[in-house]
Amino acid sequence: MKTRFIILFLLSFTLTAFSQGLHVVQTIVGTVIDKSTHKPLEGANITLHGSPKIIAVSDINGNYKFEKVPVGKVRIEASFLGYESIIVKNLTLTAEKELVVNFELESNTVNLKEVVITGKAMSFKKMGLYDNDDEKEVKNIDGFYALNIFNDEVTDEIWGLGKTNFINFGISKTVAYKGTSSLDLEWDKLSDNNKWLGMGFGWDGWSGKNVEQIEDKAAIQFYVRTAKGKMKNLVLIFILEDYGGHSCVAVLKDLNYMENKILDEKWNKVTIPFSEFKIDREKCDMSNIKQLTIQFEVKGHIFIDEIEIVDYKPNQKHS
Repeated sequence: MKTRFIILFLLSFTLTAFSQGLHVVQTIVGTVIDKSTHKPLEGANITLHGSPKIIAVSDINGNYKFEKVPVGKVRIEASFLGYESIIVKNLTLTAEKELVVNFELESNTVNLKEVVITGKAMSFKKMGLYDNDDEKEVKNIDGFYALNIFNDEVTDEIWGLGKTNFINFGISKTVAYKGTSSLDLEWDKLSDNNKWLGMGFGWDGWSGKNVEQIEDKAAIQFYVRTAKGKMKNLVLIFILEDYGGHSCVAVLKDLNYMENKILDEKWNKVTIPFSEFKIDREKCDMSNIKQLTIQFEVKGHIFIDEIEIVDYKPNQKHS
């Protein structure tokens, strides 16, 4: 029976994974110049922050180029000895055309400046020359920064919300583990066992995430509770899909991976180590993960909140 279940699941997911599309990449180009003289700066470092971090060096004309960058949100920094560094956040790289990001660096060794772009608004922050911005402001696990999968914000990185005859997936503004909202998920697969029910998260702007570098030291963690009463039979299939359409799987069943072995109206912490994604692991490119998908089995009504990637030690207990 177990073998039949896995075969049916893999078949349904293969069709779904194929429909999600292929890996889309684009190019980022630009020029680095002196703000006062407008002369090109040769040898400036341009850093594309992500997993992994990539560095380009400007040529004699101040030009730089990044190729085959996954589309989505990008964060770029330009730095040069004796000049203020500039960090540009929240730029959107699309499949339509290459992204041009030019930098005008100001000669000043006293302060560094950070530029944060949010829509049309910009904010500036001054910091000491030797302060480490990443350590102060951005959580990371050994250089992996894409830790937040879902908290309160619903963006185009989340798909599958809505209502049909089999699901009612939405957002609750009255129930939350932390913040102001949570995922309100109700489903019934028993009425049609051949129906695929699920949703997904293309977190970090649908960029390719290099989970391989933290595979043995990190886990997916979230909080779950029922909408009413106790629930004995929760079956959720967690799928990591790469940009080649391959996937690896971990199964939450019989309350394994849960901190408390009772699932009721109290919030319960769930921790799934990346090392537990063993089904079809050899086919999945963990260095280029596109999205996390959750497949729902049986029937239930739960709330899920604060899905994130956390530090995990292999000797931590889970069932």
